Amino acid sequence: MGVLCALPEELRLFRTEVADARVEVHGGVEVILGTLDGIAVALAETGLGKVNAAATATLLCDRYECDRILLSGVVGALDPSRAAATASGAAGRPPGGARARGAR
Repeated sequence: MGVLCALPEELRLFRTEVADARVEVHGGVEVILGTLDGIAVALAETGLGKVNAAATATLLCDRYECDRILLSGVVGALDPSRAAATASGAAGRPPGGARARGAR
């Protein structure tokens, strides 16, 4: 499973929980590999924007065969005086790496 975070503050929470972590770098993108609650994960910081998120998701799917991508973030709630709002969603390819329905 791939986990994408736009900012290092967001990624840090996941990174501290990854067992047997190792790091690989691809095209300047640092990917943390390991397990999280027994599930193999590839974590990466995307930077801001949907183009960066899409490029990093493509890297994780192609290089690490991630069949699910979790997008996690604080949706701009980095001000410590505010409660952190978390938005996450999961998107993935159907089993076997087939394209999503309707994709060309």
